Amino acid sequence: MTKQIGMRIGLAAVVAIVAVSASVFAQDKGRVTSVSDIMKAIHKPHCGGIGELLKGDGPKDDAAWQQMLLHAAMLNESGHLLMQNDRCPSKVWAEATGTLRAGATAVHEAAGNKDVEAARAAFKTLTSACGACHKVYRNPLPDRFANVHALMSGINQPNCAAIGKAIKGDGPADDKAWQTLLTQAALLNEAGHLLMQNERCPDAVWSNAASSLRSASRQVALAARGKNLANVKKAFGDLTKACGSCHKAHKK
Repeated sequence: MTKQIGMRIGLAAVVAIVAVSASVFAQDKGRVTSVSDIMKAIHKPHCGGIGELLKGDGPKDDAAWQQMLLHAAMLNESGHLLMQNDRCPSKVWAEATGTLRAGATAVHEAAGNKDVEAARAAFKTLTSACGACHKVYRNPLPDRFANVHALMSGINQPNCAAIGKAIKGDGPADDKAWQTLLTQAALLNEAGHLLMQNERCPDAVWSNAASSLRSASRQVALAARGKNLANVKKAFGDLTKACGSCHKAHKK
């Protein structure tokens, strides 16, 4: 009986230890420091500090070497912080922080020995770790990454130009050409919706122009369906005015 109680107590202790260990890496809402905060307050000043100290002949005196020791220690600590509080999103991140810690440790050891060349080699390892992570996580590509320039280049410009060309002279030559024009108008109508989505709209000028684009492109499509060239030209004129009103305020 005593043995069983002892086993239960021992098992409970193991579970408690595992739970506490796991909680170190789980998100603690009481810890408000973000990755951006860590980069701005630790990485930028301490990487910059080491870089400055390693210029020319390296640290000038004992105080400068001590400063490098501090910079390296802070970057090593940051390598641990970036793995805590649910900050690590992937293996790439974990490997980069591991290299960061190792590089910072090597810089610290080199600074303790006042070895400039060893410090430079270690600092190169450290910055390569930062670069590997930044390549993936700095300015990450969102799910919807088409910006306004992409929409203009991919939809508005080619379809506006195509409609303008199609309605010259006697207009579309056959049913296929009219159908193509209708499709181009439909895409411009869709652009009028896209330009209001994904936080693309900055003001009322933009909103009004996008609304006019949608309305005018619909009229172009209706006229194209009826093969009414005069009405297509009129509606297309309204469409280009809508674009122009927005470009006047926002095109750089």
